[in-house]
Amino acid sequence: MTAPRRRGYFLLLRMAGAAIFWERLWPRLWPATLVAGIFLTLALFGALPALPFWLHIGLLGLFGLAFAAALYGGVRGLRLPNHDAARARVERDSGLMHRPLTTLEDNLAAGLDDPIARGLWQTHRARMAAGARSLHLRPPSPGLLRIDPWALRAALVLVLVVAAAMAGGDAPMRLKAAVLPHVPGTPAPPVTAEIWITPPAYTRVAPLFLNAATPAGEPLTVPAGSILMAQVTGTAATPTLDLGTVQVPFVPISPDPAVHSYRLETTIQAGNLLRVETGLGALAEWPMRVIPDAPPTARFSAPPEATEQAHLRLPIEAADDYGLKEVTVTISRSGRADLPEKVLKLSVPLPGQAAKQIKLPYVRDLTAHLWAGQPVTVSLAAEDVAGQRTVAAPVESVLPERAFRHPAARAIIAERRKLADPSDAVRAEVAMGLAVIASVPRLFSDDVVVSLALSLARARLIHDSRDAAIGAVAGLLWDTALRLEDGGLTVAERQWQRAQERLMEALRQGAESPEIQKLLDELEQALADFMAEMAEEISRMGATDMPLDPDAEFIDSSDLQRMIDEIREMAQAGALDAARQRLAELKQMLESLRAGMQPGGPQQQQQQRQNAEAQKMMEALRQLAQRQQELLEKTFREGRQGQQQPGPGQQRRPGQGGQPQPGQQPGEGGGEGEGEGDAMAALQEALRRDLGNLMLQFDSMMGSIPGALGEAERAMRRATEALRGSQMDPATQAQTEALQHLRSGAQDAAQQMARQMAPGPGGQPGRFVGQRPVLPMGRQPNRDPFGRPAESGSGFSANESVDIPDAMDLRRAHEIVRELRRRAGERSRPQFERDYIERLLRQF
Repeated sequence: MTAPRRRGYFLLLRMAGAAIFWERLWPRLWPATLVAGIFLTLALFGALPALPFWLHIGLLGLFGLAFAAALYGGVRGLRLPNHDAARARVERDSGLMHRPLTTLEDNLAAGLDDPIARGLWQTHRARMAAGARSLHLRPPSPGLLRIDPWALRAALVLVLVVAAAMAGGDAPMRLKAAVLPHVPGTPAPPVTAEIWITPPAYTRVAPLFLNAATPAGEPLTVPAGSILMAQVTGTAATPTLDLGTVQVPFVPISPDPAVHSYRLETTIQAGNLLRVETGLGALAEWPMRVIPDAPPTARFSAPPEATEQAHLRLPIEAADDYGLKEVTVTISRSGRADLPEKVLKLSVPLPGQAAKQIKLPYVRDLTAHLWAGQPVTVSLAAEDVAGQRTVAAPVESVLPERAFRHPAARAIIAERRKLADPSDAVRAEVAMGLAVIASVPRLFSDDVVVSLALSLARARLIHDSRDAAIGAVAGLLWDTALRLEDGGLTVAERQWQRAQERLMEALRQGAESPEIQKLLDELEQALADFMAEMAEEISRMGATDMPLDPDAEFIDSSDLQRMIDEIREMAQAGALDAARQRLAELKQMLESLRAGMQPGGPQQQQQQRQNAEAQKMMEALRQLAQRQQELLEKTFREGRQGQQQPGPGQQRRPGQGGQPQPGQQPGEGGGEGEGEGDAMAALQEALRRDLGNLMLQFDSMMGSIPGALGEAERAMRRATEALRGSQMDPATQAQTEALQHLRSGAQDAAQQMARQMAPGPGGQPGRFVGQRPVLPMGRQPNRDPFGRPAESGSGFSANESVDIPDAMDLRRAHEIVRELRRRAGERSRPQFERDYIERLLRQF
């Protein structure tokens, strides 16, 4: 027999011995296992702790004696199987006859010197080995069927599984109570009370956890509607929760009376006390103050009014303690009982999600509505995140209408206005009026488009009796009048406004990134069409009756494209509020462009020159801040490189990392580090001198210098000194302070300029001209040189409280998004962490 076959043979013998031992042991252990199974079943059902103490102790001792006796009787006389028994087991399971394995292990007793005897013995062993080539071992068979013919063991296992399922998480506690009975007169286990208070999600208030260790000092502030969950363990008496105004009993966790655990879940609506008590006294007590969810407030801070562009301006104020969900404006005709579906409802865009307070001038262009020029009733309603709704007192106003100068346009609008109250007679009257206008083509310069539009509108009024036809005809007549009045400019402007409104709504609702990118593409195309039409209009006006002003300020179309790109980057980085802020500024800039095309008088030339000078100064300050930021980034990179450890065989450069070397004074670093520090120090000093010159200009124009600019100049001086000493860390801190002061000073200067240059009563924005692709921007009343409103607002107006991220912030945001996406793809991370990362990435 070869060595491998010999090792396999002896392994099989060991397995056969183990099978024989198990067949001998298990029938002997069955009585002890039966006793243990009965005890575990009674313990998991909680039967033993419910018994009197003396009976519990007696049964516990009886089970212990029975288990010990059964175990002792089972293992007494137990013998390990020997080699012969294991070999015989293998021979029997393999079906071998005449004990071939025994023959293979035997040796020839006599005749070793006889060649014939040895040959016969070898032949016999070969035959036995051939018969023993296939050895098998059957699984052990303890033979419990002889001991337990009724299969009571299966019933015991089934009952034990049921008991474990009923015990659930209390199984360890029940087993402990069964083994360690409570002795009468000894101290009971400690009573614990734990309370979890979860405020409603819309409150954004953190959950509150209370236990016996929580001090009862200041009253607990709990929002109304919070979910309270409490659990008490260790007391036989059923506890009660007292909220001061109502008492709620606890419910036992288990039907087993031996399990002293209770649970409760309720909603807190009112109360001044939070106390858990039993019949023996209070277990825990805290004072509580329930904060009710107040309904939102809404009002018009001023009467509705018309803007210079005949838009409706509604100064709105609304607030809620936990956040506003929706603010709507409802407009209906005064003294008319219009159907609900004909009432005009406008949704006011909110700055961010669940804004707690808004104060903004909501501006909406309703000149195309059929009610324009008619008295209306305007009401304001606000709904908070909890669903509470408040309706403000309605106000009376007149819906602004646009004044048309073209005779044919005025006639078309006059006929269109009659469609506000459509009837068969009104349809016929309007159709007749449109036919009269169309019969005089010279009124609209024989424009084929206008002629076809009038014919189509008249045909639909006569042959289409559906209500939808009125809206289609009204829109067609409005576009026709605009074509006569403004050519293609107003149509392009309306397309831009619709694209801007759709994008603003998507940003407000936190739409997905692909949808926002699609709307941005549409906005970019609409803006390009609008700019092209405006450039043509300006060229036409400049060629006829609009003289060029050498002092006029111009905005290049690349500036508008840059703002579009910034909005796109902010949306990709998840800064939706900042994107909405930038979009509002873009809208105001275009409104300023339109205002700049309005004619003005010579009395405004001085104001225009002052505006131009102010804008130049503010642009110089902006560029100065940009240069300071670039130098800050460069200094930061140098500092990071200087903090890296030198590799093998390398030496740290003198002055690297901003710390002087031993024996070296600050500023004495040599080599490349010193040269780089001196170069950046020279750049910083140049920035400081430019800031000084700019401060002199501010003092000459405004009579004072913003204090933040002086702080920026001193911070620049400290940065220059640190750079000369190759101390990058102090230089970075000083440059950061200088940049912050520059930005703060720019805001202060812009506000001061806006106050000094705001036109007085009756003032009109000046006239600005330009040529394609360069377009002008006029300054509207109450706006600073950047075209922003002098007072903060929100919604479609620029909101100065929104922090607009700069290039460094956007770059850092992109890095964070990339890191989150990398971690989301690592399957080795816990599921809860990957779920959290996925929630963060949804807004990107």
